[in-house]
Amino acid sequence: MVREFVYSARFQRNFKKLSAADKEAAREKLALFRNDPFHPSLRTKRIQGVPGMWESSINLDIRLTWRRGDEDGVFELSNIGKHDRTLKSP
Repeated sequence: MVREFVYSARFQRNFKKLSAADKEAAREKLALFRNDPFHPSLRTKRIQGVPGMWESSINLDIRLTWRRGDEDGVFELSNIGKHDRTLKSP
């Protein structure tokens, strides 16, 4: 279970660039994520070649990258945006 989110500057900047519909979808998925980061609708998986980094789906086009923080229950949200662009620089 997630106790706290830590947002990177890049995540904050890219979240602002999302459309209103994508922002709403992201908020809904983050609510699911807060209860279970591995909820089936998030399709969470490790990012190959980047140790400790994970990706979760917001919708068919938008991805969220994250890693577990140093403290239990803390998750660092690294990036959000279009699939290819976000996974190119997680």
